[in-house]
Amino acid sequence: MALVSPSVAIHMRQHPQQLEATRAAAAMRGFSRMSSASLAPSLCETTELEEVEKIYVALGKEYKEGKETLIWAINHTPREKKIVVVHVHQPPRTILILGGKFSVDHLSEEQVRAYREQERLKTDRSLEAYMTFCSLSKVRAEKLVIETDDIAKGIVELIAQHGITKLVMGAAADRQYSKRMRGPKSRIAINVQQHVADTSCTIWFVCKGNLICSRDASLDESRTARTPAAIISTRKSTQSEPAGPTSSSLHRSSSSTYNDQEATSTPRLELEEIGIDDDIYQKLQQALKEAEDSEREAYNLLESVRRQKAKIDAELKAKETKGKQIFEEVKNANSKKQELELKIASSEQVVKDLAEKLSGSRAILMSLREENTKLQGERDDAVRRAEELLRKRDDVVDQAATSSNGRMSTNFSDFTYSELERATDNFDDSHKIGEGGYGSVYKGFLRHTEVAIKKLKPEGGQGQEEFYREVDILSQVRHPHLVALIGKCSEACAIVYEYLPQGSLEDRLVCKDGTPPLSWQARTRILTEICSALIFLHSSKPHCVVHGDIKPSNILLDSNLVSKLGDFGISCLLAQSNTNTTPTPYRLTLQPRGTFAYMDPELLNSGELTPRSDVYSFGIIILRMLTGRPAVGLIKGVTEAVEMGRLREILDVSAGDWPFAQAEQLAHLALRCCDIKRKNRPDLAKDVWRVLEPMRRRTTTTTTASPGPVFQPSFRSTRGEGCIPSCFICPIFQDIMRDPHVTADGVTYQAISPYP
Repeated sequence: MALVSPSVAIHMRQHPQQLEATRAAAAMRGFSRMSSASLAPSLCETTELEEVEKIYVALGKEYKEGKETLIWAINHTPREKKIVVVHVHQPPRTILILGGKFSVDHLSEEQVRAYREQERLKTDRSLEAYMTFCSLSKVRAEKLVIETDDIAKGIVELIAQHGITKLVMGAAADRQYSKRMRGPKSRIAINVQQHVADTSCTIWFVCKGNLICSRDASLDESRTARTPAAIISTRKSTQSEPAGPTSSSLHRSSSSTYNDQEATSTPRLELEEIGIDDDIYQKLQQALKEAEDSEREAYNLLESVRRQKAKIDAELKAKETKGKQIFEEVKNANSKKQELELKIASSEQVVKDLAEKLSGSRAILMSLREENTKLQGERDDAVRRAEELLRKRDDVVDQAATSSNGRMSTNFSDFTYSELERATDNFDDSHKIGEGGYGSVYKGFLRHTEVAIKKLKPEGGQGQEEFYREVDILSQVRHPHLVALIGKCSEACAIVYEYLPQGSLEDRLVCKDGTPPLSWQARTRILTEICSALIFLHSSKPHCVVHGDIKPSNILLDSNLVSKLGDFGISCLLAQSNTNTTPTPYRLTLQPRGTFAYMDPELLNSGELTPRSDVYSFGIIILRMLTGRPAVGLIKGVTEAVEMGRLREILDVSAGDWPFAQAEQLAHLALRCCDIKRKNRPDLAKDVWRVLEPMRRRTTTTTTASPGPVFQPSFRSTRGEGCIPSCFICPIFQDIMRDPHVTADGVTYQAISPYP
């Protein structure tokens, strides 16, 4: 069975009157100028009586791949034949989502349905493109679509169901084409070639517009009897109108039909009988060129339509995207609107609450104003009463001044030895609370009062001297932070003090008997109290008192951890002038006494005991409070830590979290107090007190104990007599007390009536 070149077929449609001449010229010249491809076998033979035969073309969903196969089929099919575009739609088993493939078994039914619907729409667009191309090529066409999971099996079933005798399909993908191809390469084409049972079906396998191979049908006797020569069919140019496509769910078909206007067919002639001269041949070539130009123009028109369609699709997609963006913006705006409405409602509620609070505050303010007015009246009454008391006090002071002999009242008792024995169960060891080289201290109950009885050793070389010196000094000084003298017993060389239940500062620093450690707040307060006591002693007139043995074991604590300085056994009275030009008073001693670690180095070298000797000992106590370490070698250790920036490492952690700035300030102050040169040490009243007192005020609210009042050594000058110790300033009237007395609370008051 022979094929006619598509260009020859096109030429015959345009020039039917030149057919005989063309055949003659071709026969005479042996059709030498025509290529073998121009004489390719015809797809079918037709008879005048048989019905319009259909040529089936199997095409895929990708238009670019199937177009070449469709063009080949159109070019090799007579125009009176009808093209049937066959497509087997295979539902996808995997779906591409976010760059990954997922099986439909793992997705929801709705997702699978939506994706497959998109695939069907894509397939419909490709089929419409095929039909449009056939329409532009003026070929009658229809489409046949089925849906199955196996494409090759679907094609085989279509061949059997529709009795297809002529089928054109792709042999392989266009990219697999080569001139050496001799058979189909795609799996679908191979399966169709192997499994088509109908032997009457001829299949042409095409790749990239080239015929690769064919599967010939087994012709019966009546068909094989025909002459296998090529038969050329001609027809007149036809006018056609494409019909609209129709579709169904699984089996869809549509057709574009053309109404032929009295198409005529010339009798079939064999090419050997045709003769064509040169003039007719030239015209034939011109006709072929015009046909090619028409085909190219149709192709360009199709491409233009495709581009316009793609442009419209892109615009629609852009509008759809923009619409989605606008929808999201509106959605976000509504969400923000709701948030703002909630904030407005919340703000209104806050305003309402604030208005209610403001109204309540105004009511409280009015109440406070009324209370303030009432308190103001009470204050005025109190001022009047105070003025009356002041007048009475002045009268009493004047009376006391006339009767006073200028000496302070001793205000202490003499006890008998038997009273002391009864108070201590004959000085039983169970009452002993302390012992040292000076003697022993007992706790007793004397005249309905708890007391501490210090019994000196009379056999000691300095026992009697220390006894009378301590009694002499304590009888002349009174201060809240000095141990109060209650009485004495000359017979037993015993001194009776107030009893302080918390023991000594040394006991608390080493946590004796499991007592809890002192907090840094309590330590700061105790340092301030001892500083106040030392300032009082050093500023006493007419004799300056130097303690000479300042150490933690001589600092006692009451039940509220209020500190009091005691043990004045080695103290001395130094005469000092009222003028500031007199050098610092001192006492020369050939046998310095005291605890070595706390002793002034210059005292050891020169034997001079001065108030600056107490300053040195006080500096050692500050260092012990900071570090909790023993006094021996402490100055060197702290100096190295300060110089190397490691002060935080040596702080006593049992005192709590020291404020580092305060600890650093105390360390520098202590090192100044411990300076080897006496003249470089700071003054207690002018320098040390100004550092400690602000610290005490800051820590008052955080102190765990409930300390008693700390006397501030803020001195007042009257009648040009220099500085007056604060203990002589009345805490009530803030004036000089002419006859001061220490009460049970440890505070000195002015006596306003004679004591019995």
